[in-house]
Amino acid sequence: MQIEFDLRVSGEEHADPYLDPSDVEMLFNATRADLRPAIERKLAGVRCAEHGAEPMVRVVVSYDREAEQMDVVYTVEACCQPFLLRVVQILHHIG
Repeated sequence: MQIEFDLRVSGEEHADPYLDPSDVEMLFNATRADLRPAIERKLAGVRCAEHGAEPMVRVVVSYDREAEQMDVVYTVEACCQPFLLRVVQILHHIG
């Protein structure tokens, strides 16, 4: 299984930001460190029954300096629609 992380920072920084750039980097690293094992655990051994392929998960972590808000979005690529639906269903149960 392939897991990719895309870390993005946008927006203009406040004069006195809540998180400085090193804090944002630590937040990204902690988020990646928490999410990767959870995704790996949930999708361990999961393959398409028809094609034998593994899923690819892309996690986009975006931090908006202006809003001082972080968003996490998952994108799943799979060999076919039934497998995509199965993988998404499994991921929705990450705790």
